[in-house]
Amino acid sequence: MRWPAAEHSSASTRGLERPSGYLSDQERTALVLELVSAGHAGKIILSGNSIGVAKGLPEYELPYSHVVATFVPHLKTQGLSDEDAQRILVDNPRNLLTVRSAPAHPQQA
Repeated sequence: MRWPAAEHSSASTRGLERPSGYLSDQERTALVLELVSAGHAGKIILSGNSIGVAKGLPEYELPYSHVVATFVPHLKTQGLSDEDAQRILVDNPRNLLTVRSAPAHPQQA
């Protein structure tokens, strides 16, 4: 399900119009910054295609361009460092998607 585009005149209206129950960009911003502050920047992956699914709501797709062009710049205005942005947008997805061979297990005697 897709929702109509909203005006981008302020942080409170960033993103697409959303039905009740979905987090706004402001709420997502607070969540991401809280996770970074708690030392979890190395575990964050941003996506635009499954908002609400974890809460049992129908999918609410935002284009990934919204994440990169609107949401992350907004995060930076709210205090996200360039280093953490790099980690979240580049390093974490690369680490998640890198295929690694399983460590060798010693033979059991």
